Amino acid sequence: MGGACTQDHCHAPDTECARGEKSIAKCSHFGKQVVPDKQKVTRPTGNDFPWSGNTLGTDDLSWVCARQRPRLYTPVGAQNSGKTTFLLATYLGLSRGHTFGETEFAGSYSLGGWEHLAAYARYQPTGVGPSFPPHTPLTSTSAPGLLHLAVRHKAGDLDDLALADAPGEWFTSWAVDEETPYTGARWLVDRTDGFIFFVDSEALQGEERGAARDKLYKLAQRLAVYRKSRPIAILWTKSDIEISTAMKEQVAARLNDIFPGASSFSASVKSASPEGEFIQVLHWLIQQSGSLHRRALTLEQAGDLFLNYRGH
Repeated sequence: MGGACTQDHCHAPDTECARGEKSIAKCSHFGKQVVPDKQKVTRPTGNDFPWSGNTLGTDDLSWVCARQRPRLYTPVGAQNSGKTTFLLATYLGLSRGHTFGETEFAGSYSLGGWEHLAAYARYQPTGVGPSFPPHTPLTSTSAPGLLHLAVRHKAGDLDDLALADAPGEWFTSWAVDEETPYTGARWLVDRTDGFIFFVDSEALQGEERGAARDKLYKLAQRLAVYRKSRPIAILWTKSDIEISTAMKEQVAARLNDIFPGASSFSASVKSASPEGEFIQVLHWLIQQSGSLHRRALTLEQAGDLFLNYRGH
């Protein structure tokens, strides 16, 4: 059926009508003319659920918020520093039975998005693989992609987590210009409950190590201005790569000055238990429950009081 809905948060006819109409032709908001300024999201047809299972956008996140405001954690770092690999290793670790201390995996609204990453780490029937996941696509207008996890505490309580998968170019641009055209970076920094700051060991031992160090400091200083009281985990990735002791001590001391109270971690995909190394970072952030940054994740709310209810 041609046409589009005039409501900002309804994607009919690609998905079910947000108002619950069985026949979208009967909905007064559905028209045969496409609204010019509205960005439509292409979604699978024939989906009986209000979410697709893929990486969530800000509209999709409202379905998670109906249960509770999820904790949002953002990996921050330059391109190729290991942010997407961190997400992949975390999911694979949970799939293999790793836990966040006494907190266990309890579900996800974005299993399709997680599995899309995991596919790269598995052997294919053709014999190809495994490999690293591809670089997160760079677009200037898109909102950040969010991967969802539900975790259950020993007492039975559920917590919803959202992990951002954003391209490193967003943050590199934001470090230079806080009014960067990559609005997704600013959206994340404003709303995140905790950060994972990535230090690329490979970049700090290469021929351009001086420039890489300076860019790292610039990004750290920009983030420190917006951090407020939110927790930051400093993650040294590719830790199997040796860098000079002087460089490592200098960078570690500088980051500790910029991010007082931060905890530092190291991880490598070549270690004996890479998933455990990555998961302990997220575990530490989850434990910082007293430092949650409670800015709303959605900019608008429904007019219906029932739909706005956030009880457990």
